Amino acid sequence: MIAAHQLRAAQRRELLNVAFYRNAQRLRRLIEGLPARERKLILLRYGLAGQPPLTQLETAKLLQISRSYVSRLETHALALLREGWEQKTAQKE
Repeated sequence: MIAAHQLRAAQRRELLNVAFYRNAQRLRRLIEGLPARERKLILLRYGLAGQPPLTQLETAKLLQISRSYVSRLETHALALLREGWEQKTAQKE
């Protein structure tokens, strides 16, 4: 027989899994809404397209842009993602 505290722990884990999945889906939709160059950069930098994450220098070489431009694009893309995340959060409240 499963003890009550074990059942509660299992339920908490399940709720956390559901929340994690929903947040991952939400983030995926936000990334898909980025401009093409920023989207590609985020996927490369954070390893979200099935490959290991790349450094800014590796990303710059792959995209044939300067490392400093990668840094600026990354900052811009993260700001767009943060803004979109905060908008969705505010709408839920």
